[in-house]
Amino acid sequence: MALIKCSECGKDMSDHAKICPNCGCDNNIMFCPECDKQLSSKASMCPNCGSPIKKNKNTTKEETNAFCLGGMVTGIISFFIDFFGLVAAIGLVISIIGLSKSSSVKNGTFAIIGIICSSIELVFKFIQLVNLISLGY
Repeated sequence: MALIKCSECGKDMSDHAKICPNCGCDNNIMFCPECDKQLSSKASMCPNCGSPIKKNKNTTKEETNAFCLGGMVTGIISFFIDFFGLVAAIGLVISIIGLSKSSSVKNGTFAIIGIICSSIELVFKFIQLVNLISLGY
């Protein structure tokens, strides 16, 4: 393990640290697992020894799609506050957009929950409208 300079603040840090302990900047410096030479973060093989470099794909953090979460929340809120089905319709549209942009199972699940809740509320509002019309209002 060696000390390197942080690219952001210039202070010393471990070459194996994921972030700088001083400023929190990501350490994008990679080292060859075979010969321990410094590599470019885009390298697919070591130019020194020719060893293939495996990228760790699990380091990226999965982000929640705002449309998926927003559609779900709006769909649930439509059960409590709804004006002529407008909130449910908005929740349905937002959830459908979120589902189309979904890149993970978690986001897709949020969007599907929003679609189900909004659809149920729209059916309730339709039944309510039919009842009002049949009563002569």
